[in-house]
Amino acid sequence: MVRQNVEERRVIWLFRREKTLCAFPDEVQDELGHKLSRVQRGEFPDDATILAEFGSNIVELKQDFSTDTYRLICMRGMKKGVYAVHAFMKKSKSGKAIPQDDKDIIKRRIRIAVKEDIA
Repeated sequence: MVRQNVEERRVIWLFRREKTLCAFPDEVQDELGHKLSRVQRGEFPDDATILAEFGSNIVELKQDFSTDTYRLICMRGMKKGVYAVHAFMKKSKSGKAIPQDDKDIIKRRIRIAVKEDIA
């Protein structure tokens, strides 16, 4: 069900998207952008996943391209908007789990988002 006339919440980028997200293939940028737009409208994309280990409001948006999977982690349900927490390319041959280095970045940026949102 598509909601009509729902205003998109703003995106607060916690990383330099021109160095990260803009380096993704154009098709991936387009698809992740559409999915993020749905989150901004309060919707939940069909293939999105809640990352419960980080909190019930942390959403993983994924897009496969070639042999890789691209991921955009965002935080919804915040007062100031939707926080784009992290974006990275995950090589498909190393399993589905998020690498520890990326988990550490996500945790650190979630703390930043929480502090910024209550300020």
